[in-house]
Amino acid sequence: MLNTGQKLTELGYQESRKKPNLFYNKVEHGVFFADLRGTEEVPIWDDQRPLFYWQLDETLPAWKCRRLIKEELIRLGTRGGKCRLSFEFFNHPLFENTSAYVDEENLVFD
Repeated sequence: MLNTGQKLTELGYQESRKKPNLFYNKVEHGVFFADLRGTEEVPIWDDQRPLFYWQLDETLPAWKCRRLIKEELIRLGTRGGKCRLSFEFFNHPLFENTSAYVDEENLVFD
């Protein structure tokens, strides 16, 4: 986990002072999160990739939000910071009525 946290820091993420092992990266249109705290469904010792999620400007068109998410996931993954997505990923309003394909391991986000 220490290596992952260090890699995230190198990639511009900061660790939250109030929530250890929660990393965030403020960008022009919001914030991306890489969460190393694990979840009840997927403990961090089962999958050490950080859980990736976001909080983007709600006034942005959905296509632009999806593009920003895709670009950030690819940026992280190609630089040694592969993340995982929640099981709820496809239930997010940004992905309603879209056909999305995700292969986190091979960095395919269509």
